Amino acid sequence: MGKHATDVDKAIFLTHLLYVHQAEAARRAGLAKSTATDIKNAAANVEISYAKQGLLPPTIQEQVEQIKRKEGNRAKPKITDNKVIKLIKACILNKSQRQKLWHIIAQEEGFFDVHCKTIKRKLRACRLCKAKSTKKLSLTDIQKA
Repeated sequence: MGKHATDVDKAIFLTHLLYVHQAEAARRAGLAKSTATDIKNAAANVEISYAKQGLLPPTIQEQVEQIKRKEGNRAKPKITDNKVIKLIKACILNKSQRQKLWHIIAQEEGFFDVHCKTIKRKLRACRLCKAKSTKKLSLTDIQKA
């Protein structure tokens, strides 16, 4: 299963498409062949609609903004960088927040549709990692003393 194309991927592909053929542009943008074909067709539809209205050809940014995901796509929207920054601030707010699990903090902050592995991956990409817990739960009160 391939990755979903972000707006940046679409812009990179459309920029390369101006100078090289479709297969090479898809390879340079890191997109699957079918995804590249869908983006190219959607961009062509945007150009046609602009031509019918008598407007100037659309810029790459305008094309990317008007290319939407397919109708039947049930994939969840990606977590944006602003949401990651908000989540990082929530995770490092104070000592009690740092001790909580990340996915619990995410639910408290309103990230209900984001999987816990996605949260961990995004926070680790920002070099924020959680230390391994050293609390020994199986010790009795006498052993703890």
